Amino acid sequence: MESMTGATSMTGRPDGRGEGSLTTPTAQPDAVRQTLGRFLETVGAVGVFGTPVVREDVTVIPCAEVMVGMGMGQGSGTGIASDGTDRSEGSGAGGGGGGMSRPVAAIVIARGQVRVEPIVDATKVALAGITMFAFVGATLLRMSRMSRVGREPQGQERTARRLMKALGR
Repeated sequence: MESMTGATSMTGRPDGRGEGSLTTPTAQPDAVRQTLGRFLETVGAVGVFGTPVVREDVTVIPCAEVMVGMGMGQGSGTGIASDGTDRSEGSGAGGGGGGMSRPVAAIVIARGQVRVEPIVDATKVALAGITMFAFVGATLLRMSRMSRVGREPQGQERTARRLMKALGR
């Protein structure tokens, strides 16, 4: 399993002064373009299909599932500083994301025939089965409790019947 993460962050004051200020108006778009470029490379055919492996007359091409997520944001402000001075305050922009890939199949080309061999993750299958059985068991238990509750008198009614029985009435 391969994974890739990346983040870009920029901060500065709107007036261009101070530490870490943005001095060029193209700094943010360039960072965004660079980050988007990395993600698009990951989800392309190069990221999904691996390098073919050739042994004698058999060629195997690995295939992967690629998942990518990212987010970006930007803020600004020119309000008065909280200490009461007349200088302005500002914010910046940032973004980040991550991705992962996992093998899902292999394309096998041998003697003029092509077949796809799926790669099964036994752990995922077992966890899905355990989860399903737990859910079905919990549902059946709840249903059996509900059916018993419907047949028995509830709370005060049950207490009143017990008292009447004890008093012999």
